[in-house]
Amino acid sequence: MRKNEIILAANGHGGIVAFTSLAKFFYKIYLISDDDDLVGLLRSQDEKINNFNDVDVNIVVCAAYVKIIPSDVLKDRIVINTHPSLLPTYRGFHSLAWAMLNNEPEVGFTIHIMNENIDDGDILAQYKVSVDSKTSKQIMDLFDLYVLDNLGGVVCDFLAGNLIPVKQDFSKATWCCKRNINDCILDYTLDFDSLNATIRTLVEPYPLPMLSIENNLYEIVESEVLHHPIKMHLGRVVNIQGGCTYISFNQCILKVKKAKLYQGNEVEFHRMFKIGKRLLK
Repeated sequence: MRKNEIILAANGHGGIVAFTSLAKFFYKIYLISDDDDLVGLLRSQDEKINNFNDVDVNIVVCAAYVKIIPSDVLKDRIVINTHPSLLPTYRGFHSLAWAMLNNEPEVGFTIHIMNENIDDGDILAQYKVSVDSKTSKQIMDLFDLYVLDNLGGVVCDFLAGNLIPVKQDFSKATWCCKRNINDCILDYTLDFDSLNATIRTLVEPYPLPMLSIENNLYEIVESEVLHHPIKMHLGRVVNIQGGCTYISFNQCILKVKKAKLYQGNEVEFHRMFKIGKRLLK
C-alpha cells in the first residue's frame, strides 16, 4: 500500500465535501468521478483515474458514488462508504427522504466499510440529527458539515488501528429504493403529519411536491398544512382566499400559496379552479 495516498470514487456535493476532508490528511488523491466540479478541485499532485485498478492503492473511499464496486476491488482493498442514514436502517437509495417520509424523529449519517451487500458493512462512525421542523436540505447541509469535519480523521483513525469497526445488527435492517418523479405526486389520503413530512422532504435539490390535475403536473412552490378535523371528500378545492387555494386531504388542508407547472413557469393557481372542484378523479 502506498502511504498517504487514497482513491476517492465520488460525485456531487457529497463528493466535494469528502474530497475536501480527505485532502487535509492525504497527500495524493486518485479521483474516479464524472463530476466536473469535483475534478476541478484536484490539486497539482492529485490525479484523475478511470478505474480502481489503474493504481496500486489499497484504500478506497466512496461518497455519493452509485456505480457497483467490482467484486475484486471489494476483496482486495479496503473500501469505505458514506451513507445518509443510521445504518442498519434505510439501506439503499434516497435514504434520508424515506426516513423523513416515515416520520422518523431522528435521522443520521454513517461511515462504514463496504462489502458485497447493500450498505451492510461494519460501522466506523455515525452522526445523529433530530428532525424537528428541519427540511431535507437543512439536514443534508448538516451531513455535509459532518463529512467535511470528520471523514478524513475517521479514515486515518481506522487505518491506524485506533477505531474498532462495529458489526451491523441485521435483524434491525430496513431497505429503501430509488424514487422518481411520480413518487413526488401528493396522495390525498395523507394525514396532517404525513403531509407535513412530505412537504419538508420534497425541497430542492429534490423535486418539489406535485399535484396531478387534468394531465398536468403542478409543483407546489410554497404552501402550508392546516388541521381540518372533519370528514370531507379528498382532493377538493374547499376555499380560495387571499390568493391561496385550500385543498382537502385526510383531515387536513394543503394551503397552496405558489405553484408552477412542472419544469415550467409559475401559474396563478388560485385562479385556475373554482371552489368545489374535484381534483381527485
